[in-house]
Amino acid sequence: MKNRKKRTINDLMKKLGIDKRAEFMGFAVHHEKRDEFLFSLEITDGMVRKGWAKTPQLALTYDNQLKTEKIAKKINDGSFAVALFDLDMQILVSAL
Repeated sequence: MKNRKKRTINDLMKKLGIDKRAEFMGFAVHHEKRDEFLFSLEITDGMVRKGWAKTPQLALTYDNQLKTEKIAKKINDGSFAVALFDLDMQILVSAL
């Protein structure tokens, strides 16, 4: 997140060789070591309550990359923002 250029969805699709017909599902928070996706989130004064799901289909998704990165940073457990793409038969998860 340090001064790196924000990629556009089209840039990501091109880099990954994803067909233009694939559907961008949104940005999500992924915990790589547990291979889980943020499913629910409640942030109040002094408390962060979160739930995790094993599949990207259940992930909370966001339209804004920077907002997703800020949420991952706030969770502060090794999670990071990813982009999700629906390829019909599977969901592609891409680090940003």
